[in-house]
Amino acid sequence: WILNIITILDFNSLELKGKISKAFGSINTLKTLNLGNNSLSGEIPKELGNLINLEELNINDNKISGNIPIELNQLVELKKLDISNNLLSGDINNINIKSFTNIEEISAGNNYFEKRIPKQWTLYANVTVDKNNEPNNSKWYDEKLILIAIIILISFICCIYGIIHERNQHKKDRNKRKKLFDQAN
Repeated sequence: WILNIITILDFNSLELKGKISKAFGSINTLKTLNLGNNSLSGEIPKELGNLINLEELNINDNKISGNIPIELNQLVELKKLDISNNLLSGDINNINIKSFTNIEEISAGNNYFEKRIPKQWTLYANVTVDKNNEPNNSKWYDEKLILIAIIILISFICCIYGIIHERNQHKKDRNKRKKLFDQAN
């Protein structure tokens, strides 16, 4: 019964380690859950989607990884969501901004999402993202672009080499024909 009167849990900057407990999902009266600025790891438990009265969820500045569970879309009372500065990946579009009818602020930058944070989010909330709305200086994104550039460069060099080699071969063949012609005459 004690869990039915708790509305705020603030564990900000307490140097917590380990995973976010699934048990948080059973505190139905919770309006604020602040786990920011710790060393929490693992994935966001889908059970947090059971917190239908939650207005503020802060799990920023941790080592949270994996995808954002679609169950978070059940947090219809959510006003503030801060998942920034983690190791989150996958599709940022798992968050359906339209399901948060009261959303005011979302911070999702500095993660490893596969796609850009949708621009339409700014129609619904104050959205904080990385510069250029990129998915977190994403290492995988940068590495893929670099790899593509290298492949294009190598292809270009091979193409130029092929053209030069073909011209040289053509010159050699022409010189051979000329020699043979000169010898025949």
